[in-house]
Amino acid sequence: MFGNNKIFALEISDESIKFVQYFKDEEEISIGKYGEKNIPVGLIEQGEIFDMYACRDFFKSFKKEFKIKKAKIAVHIETDVENFQEKKEKIAKEYLYLFKYLDIDLLSIELKVHSLMKVVFKKDDIGANMILDFGDKKTGIHFVQNGEILSTQDIPFGLFQEIHNIADEINRHFVYWHTSKDEYNKPRPKIQKIVLVGGAGDITGFKEYLSTKMHQDIEIANVWQNIFPNEYFNTRIPEIPFEESLKYAPSIGLILE
Repeated sequence: MFGNNKIFALEISDESIKFVQYFKDEEEISIGKYGEKNIPVGLIEQGEIFDMYACRDFFKSFKKEFKIKKAKIAVHIETDVENFQEKKEKIAKEYLYLFKYLDIDLLSIELKVHSLMKVVFKKDDIGANMILDFGDKKTGIHFVQNGEILSTQDIPFGLFQEIHNIADEINRHFVYWHTSKDEYNKPRPKIQKIVLVGGAGDITGFKEYLSTKMHQDIEIANVWQNIFPNEYFNTRIPEIPFEESLKYAPSIGLILE
């Protein structure tokens, strides 16, 4: 279907690769295969390639399985890590080397949070907002404003834990944001919107429970809103079901320039 022009959008974490295959021409975007492949423990840690030789073998097999020639990648780094900028540059160099070794045309590297922002917000969503990205073992809490990252942290509570524990921890971060000051000793901006992505869309009633806990309106993201025009949904259904699409939000964000 895609010939030699297929592109793989890859979200690379410490535990897995989530991928969405797509084709983009002048008129439309088409979605192909999508899925997730577990990464062996110890290859990648906090976004950084820890074992380059083992990574080369793993990604070589991954490339062969899906016949990957072109790719975009999103990686995750928490903003409160020491020497954030230096670490970001180091990780970019590691992946540039890896994909050059693999003979894969690497079209872009970006932070996972930037990919998320491109799909969960519209252009008129100005002001400070909060993205909650639910995984199986941990949850990303991202504070952003007008396309800029204000703060991004992971909490060790995922969808395998008790729901009330996750909600309590998220609410604690939310309250701290509004009651503490930034590095310049100024009040932090008030959060205008809270958006859920990841696996939380599968849990009946979770959005409502969290909304009650935080005393805030909460939205489940529509990750297709900036990719497909509204009239698209009158005649077609996206290849990835809605609940599944929430888990692939960073990869889908890579499709957008």
